[in-house]
This record gives sequence, structure tokens and C-alpha cells, in this order.
Amino acid sequence: MTLARRPVPEGPPVEPVPGRGGRRFGPVAYAGPAALVAVGYIDPGNWGTDITAGAMFGHRLLWVLVVANVVALFLQYLAARLGLVTGADLAELLGRRLSGVPRALVVAVVAVVLVATEVAEFLGVVLALRLLLGIPMALAIALGAVLVIGTLTVAAGNRAVQRCIIWLLAVVAGVYVFELWLSRPGGQVASGLVPTLPPDAAPVAIAMLGATVMPHNLFLHSRVVRWPLEQDPGGAAAKSVLRRTVIASAVALNVALLINAAILVVAADTHEQRQGGGPVPATLAEAAESLTPALGPLATGAFGLGLLAAGLASTTTSGVTGQFVIEGLTGLRPPLLARRAAALVPAALLLFLGVGEVRALMLSQLVLSLALPVVIYVLIRLTTDRTLMGPHTGRPVTRYAAYGVLALVVVADLVALADLVRSPI
Repeated sequence: MTLARRPVPEGPPVEPVPGRGGRRFGPVAYAGPAALVAVGYIDPGNWGTDITAGAMFGHRLLWVLVVANVVALFLQYLAARLGLVTGADLAELLGRRLSGVPRALVVAVVAVVLVATEVAEFLGVVLALRLLLGIPMALAIALGAVLVIGTLTVAAGNRAVQRCIIWLLAVVAGVYVFELWLSRPGGQVASGLVPTLPPDAAPVAIAMLGATVMPHNLFLHSRVVRWPLEQDPGGAAAKSVLRRTVIASAVALNVALLINAAILVVAADTHEQRQGGGPVPATLAEAAESLTPALGPLATGAFGLGLLAAGLASTTTSGVTGQFVIEGLTGLRPPLLARRAAALVPAALLLFLGVGEVRALMLSQLVLSLALPVVIYVLIRLTTDRTLMGPHTGRPVTRYAAYGVLALVVVADLVALADLVRSPI
């Protein structure tokens, strides 16, 4: 695949530009973009994979979350550096430099990524509404569609989106602080940090990787990393912005890691406390109801509230991402309703057909994991292109590490596919 078919304009200067410095250009300016990126790591897809991992394997797959978080931090750093140095996001660069079959391949993979991502997020919103309101499925789907489209419409503009996401992220974090306080996990949690892979756990572990390292987040980060500069163009050098962005993203992604770990731990503990363990929850409603015997009815309500906040936050960020990714890759600007329907309709069909949501969420995240190598590959090719990145191409060790991550993801996907053939989810 060639990535140098079309010329790309020179990026913005990376040295400090004299200017007013801007009091707004402080740590708070980085919290919003970091929160947007972090939301992709706690969306309903993560809930599905974490609940399955906890119910099936106890705490033994906690280490997968840690490894996935390290991989995510590295890839998000590459995406952020690409956006800052070139002044363009990943989708714009691919749209300018690809043509023919490679362009069609990338567009097809990204389309699958966007649909799989939004299917998982809409499923979460609909099921949270059913848990909280006790309404029929058809009404929950209709109300969920209104909320999903309405949230994206109301949160128009960078600052509005950031404020909305920060509040929703705070709700999710608060819910799982409460759930952990109720469950009071013991010292056995630490044993899950020792890498082990129980039999038949590979598809679940790889789905956890796909749920954590979200392909659309790499496109998103390459875009939002420039928001602080747009807010105050003369306030700092791009190199300083990258450093602050990395710090803010590390904090946000580690908060997301703790939330994911809490979801898995609570699922593992409540599953063990039930009489005889019982079957793995096939629906999020079953997962929520399983909390009641062990933690009480408040836990079930908190679960629904957190799931709704996670679904609305993630569907907002994926909606923002989908718009500029499609435009950057194809030059088209599909109407909001048409674009959202591409994901809402398949999700609604899955619900009406009675497919277990947890299984549907698991499969959607497995699809994302299988698509991830393509996105990682093009990201590596762009960030190691000296004609594009100039003196900011990066050291050889960064390039070797990037290809090492790519190899790890490819091998993991192959192992998961082999296990999936032997033992379907």
C-alpha cells in the first residue's frame, strides 16, 4: 500500500510564535480533548467485554486491560504527534495521499469501524433506558435515537462537546466508585495482574483489546490535539502542546483504565457471590440484575445511569469523529440522520431479533480489533514518512516499537480467530 500518491501541504511551524500567550492556554484547555479520547475507552462495548471477562474468568484477565492501556497510550501519542506536526488529521492525510484500490480498502475498513463502534454505543443507550424506565423495546429504541441525535445536535461546537463529555465521564466514574464501595473487593484482585490466559479466553481477551484500543480514537486524537492551538494560536509551541497533550491523555486514559477494571472486578465478585455462580449474563439487563442480590437494588439503578452516560458520551464523540473522517477520506458530507441511521438500524435489528446484547457487544469489539491493524499500519507509515514529518519523524526506537505493536495485534487477532472457530462466543 502506497501512502505518497498526493502532495500534502506543509504543516504549521513547530517553533514558538510570538503572541499574546493567552491565559486560557493552561491545563484546562487539554482536559476536554483528553476526555473525548478517554470516552472511547469506557463505551458500552467495554462494558460488554469487561462484564463477560469478569463473569467467565474472574479477575484473571485484568492484566489484559493494563497491556491494552499501554498500547493505547503509545498509539494515541503517534496520532497526536501526526496531527500537530502536519496540521491535518489522519483522515485528511489519507484522503489526500491515497487513491485507487488502497483508498477503497481503507474507506471500507473505516466504514466498518464506524458502524461497529456506533452499533455498540447505541445498544448501550437503548438498554440503559430500558433498565432505568422499564419501557418496551420499541419505545426505548425510538427514545434512544432521539437522545443520540439530539445530544450531538445540541452539543454543537468544540467547547460544548467538551463540557458535555467531561460531565458524562464524571457520572460514569462516580457510578463505579459507588459500585466498588458496595462490593468491597478483596486482595485477590492483584492476582489478575499476573499474565495468564485461561482456556477459551483468547476471543474475550482480544475483544477487550478491540474495546480498549478503539480505531476511531486514533482519527479523533489527530484532530482534537489541535483544539488548544485553535483556542489560542500564539500561546505555545506545538512541541509544548504535544507534551501537555500526552500528560493530559495519560491521566484521562488511566482514569478510563480504572473504570474498566472496576467494571470487570464488580462483575467477577458479584458472579462469584451468586448461588453457584450461574450462567454468564447474556444481556446487560441480566448483568445489572445480578448486582441486586450481592450489592442491593441501588447498584442496579447506578449501573443503568452509568451505562446511559457512557452510551451518550461515546455516541457523541463517535458522531463527531464520523463526520470529519468521512469528509476527510471521501470529500462527502452525508446528512447527520443518514449517517447515524447506518448504525442505528443494524443495532435496532439486533435488539428486535433477540440477540444477546453482551454477545453483540463482544462481537462488535472483536470486529474493531480485526480492523485495528489496518489503521495502525497507515498511522505508522505516515508518522515515519520523513517527507511529511521532517525533523519530527521520530527516533528509530519509536518506529520499531510501533511495528512491534502492530505485530502483537496481528498475532493476537489470529489467535482469537483460531479460538473463535473452535469455541464461538
